[in-house]
Amino acid sequence: MNPEFAAGLRSFLLQALGSEIPATERVILAMPNDRLGYAPDEKSTPALKLAFHIVSSEIAFLEFAVSGAMDRFMAPMPDSIKTGADVIAYRDAARPAALAAAEALTGEQLAKDLTFFGAFTFPAVVYLNWANSHSIHHRGQLSSYLRSMGGKVPSIYGGSADEPFNG
Repeated sequence: MNPEFAAGLRSFLLQALGSEIPATERVILAMPNDRLGYAPDEKSTPALKLAFHIVSSEIAFLEFAVSGAMDRFMAPMPDSIKTGADVIAYRDAARPAALAAAEALTGEQLAKDLTFFGAFTFPAVVYLNWANSHSIHHRGQLSSYLRSMGGKVPSIYGGSADEPFNG
């Protein structure tokens, strides 16, 4: 990949990633605090752990693009995280440094191939898109838990039955 293209793509991808934060935050904060252990099936991840995975993996993909190391992706949830608000506080504390490091990458660094768990090899900039699409995927999963948990589904890209679009 051309380094100049990689640098331009980074700008676009990080802007897109930032634009998803409000919707992700609304979904995480819509989880009822008395049902955070809810999972629709025994094979499903419980809601609070899924919310943590959404934010921690986004940070992990940013850090991976920078360092080539994937340390946080499946990291255990800290014991201090008890609510959706705690998940957001974790994100707010950890994300700025990861984002700044990704913003500081040179075009050459962004164009360098990185291998993800031996399965995929792409230029580092591609993993900035994975940060976004992976978060969106799991946000959709978590949003599908909300009504069964006794919560309401917030507006994501438009209205929902619980939060109609008023455009």
